[in-house]
Amino acid sequence: MTGRRRKQLYSFFAASGTGFEAFFTAGGMLVVAVCTKKEYMTVAVPELHFNDSMWHCVDVVHIAGRRPFGQNMVNIYADGQLRKVAQLRFPSLNESFTSCCIGSAGHRTTTTVSTSPSHTPDLTFASHSALSRSQSFPATSGGYSWGPSGTLNPREGLVSTIVAGTQDTEWGTPTSLEGHLGTVSIFHDTIQQAHVKALYSAALRYRWTFVAECSL
Repeated sequence: MTGRRRKQLYSFFAASGTGFEAFFTAGGMLVVAVCTKKEYMTVAVPELHFNDSMWHCVDVVHIAGRRPFGQNMVNIYADGQLRKVAQLRFPSLNESFTSCCIGSAGHRTTTTVSTSPSHTPDLTFASHSALSRSQSFPATSGGYSWGPSGTLNPREGLVSTIVAGTQDTEWGTPTSLEGHLGTVSIFHDTIQQAHVKALYSAALRYRWTFVAECSL
């Protein structure tokens, strides 16, 4: 496990250690994670490898489930196409973020590492209807669904859960992206697939319009 690193695309964490992030493994696999006070949950996209020295557009959309039976979801897009869907817990926005990093390792990504507030920004999200929605837990015993023809649906993502604070052991210590990063946008509300395709189409003509453009 010594020497393992995870290349941070972004990370937003509160002083308590709760938050969310996305990173790339050494092999170029994209992983999206949400951390609560007890659990660190991840969804990976093993079908794609982003360490090909090419530019890619990455969109991560967290969706809060509507009451009473709605499921919290995450949609992961790459180059305008939906690549993975999973029942991932919606990130808690009840606390101010004390560590907000894009493309860098930051000062904390676990519940056990201390943070120096003087070096990290304080980002508070405005009140939103998503905060009052249900916070259902994902099913960790299974992650793939079967289509009408009996074939495996590759877009259905598997949610992996470990104890919060052990992510550095499991995934490696956080480090900088070690690549090129274009324009990054953070949207307050959920964007739809049509929006993702429109952004990607525009980016083919004007590169700076990418939501998140990266090259490893």
